[in-house]
Amino acid sequence: MLSRKLEKLQIANNHYAWFLDERNANYLIGHLPKLGKKLWFDVSCKAFAIKFTRKVGDHVVKVKDLASGGQAFKIFSKMRSKKNLLSLKQLKMRRNAKKNKCHLMGESGNFDAIEYHVSESPLEKLPVELIHALIELAPEAVSALRLASRVLQSRVYEHARSPSNMKFVDQVYFKRDSSYAVKNSPVANETTYNVLNALGSVIGRNIGTLIIARMPESATSKRMLFQFLEGVTITRLQSSMQTLYKREREFLLEIMKLNNIESISFEVSELDAGAEGDIYITLFEFSTLAKSMKIHQLTVNCASPLSTYKKYMFGLVNGNWTWIISEMFSRKLDKLEIVNDHGNYLTSKNGYLLRNKLRFIDKNLWFRTTFYNQPLIWVLSHRQFKLNNYIVREGMTNGQRVLAIQHVSRMSSIDAMTRAVGASDLGRI
Repeated sequence: MLSRKLEKLQIANNHYAWFLDERNANYLIGHLPKLGKKLWFDVSCKAFAIKFTRKVGDHVVKVKDLASGGQAFKIFSKMRSKKNLLSLKQLKMRRNAKKNKCHLMGESGNFDAIEYHVSESPLEKLPVELIHALIELAPEAVSALRLASRVLQSRVYEHARSPSNMKFVDQVYFKRDSSYAVKNSPVANETTYNVLNALGSVIGRNIGTLIIARMPESATSKRMLFQFLEGVTITRLQSSMQTLYKREREFLLEIMKLNNIESISFEVSELDAGAEGDIYITLFEFSTLAKSMKIHQLTVNCASPLSTYKKYMFGLVNGNWTWIISEMFSRKLDKLEIVNDHGNYLTSKNGYLLRNKLRFIDKNLWFRTTFYNQPLIWVLSHRQFKLNNYIVREGMTNGQRVLAIQHVSRMSSIDAMTRAVGASDLGRI
């Protein structure tokens, strides 16, 4: 609130004074003086054990006890103290030129009008289009521009609402929880719609990561989410679901198609399908749309052996993973990482075949997977060597064996195993 136009805020909450705890109060002490404004903040609370007065930069923090049993917690600029305001009032009498007028507010209320001269800086006088171009070139200056003046602040907000290639938001997180009610309430949907509509008007048209923690339950919620995402450029899609049901798969695929997302990362424990063919289809569908994919197979808790538990996504111990992974790379996919809490899915034979098959696919591939099997028969512990234009590596990372097959052009993707093996092993046969 105070980071916007607001400069003075008073909250009188004597009936619920403990709404502001000490942790949040300390956050305000550290944050408000850095806003670059001569602000005045007063709230009744019960956040501190003792009363005190201290200086934080150009601001004063004051806590005093009230007769009602609570505390008065204040943060205000030194320029808003009564002593400084009176000196400014005296300064008014020395000014004769015609100037603009403003009213300053002090702790005790309104003071007389104080005259001062306001002139725009050279930066503020620039055409709006040129200021927008400068923001595009130096997005890291947005925070400073917002605090520089109200004119530049409005230019930043105008630019945020306009179509732009600049990324204003790095991550958006959506999660909806199921609830029981006597009947559906249109108010809840209307509130959600208003929130999404307001959010969409300020975050710009570029999002770094979209996280879907749970799929919308109703068709209305799903439609509102798609309206919010329409026309937005999204770099990565991330999802975490215990069971990847068919409707969840279709929902994620629909978002990828709508926003042309080429990178996806998801955690999954089980697949709702019972047939092996459904597991293949699921992986092939995502590989058709994504260039980069990371799959984390979570631990499965089941009474039956994993080798017979068909819902376990990577539970096909004897599955033809050489063929499956090769088929995934034959589509749009060119980067794949599989983190498997149950590592027996990949046998030594699979690993041997993969290292010889993937390097002949007409792409610069990047592949990495974890497994708990015995070391491959052709690799010693922490061994790394070159085959054609590919680097083949095996080692230990966080207690897991790791197999990596990566084209030399993509070796900038350094991971923990690379550091464990060491650059001196590169090219060793």
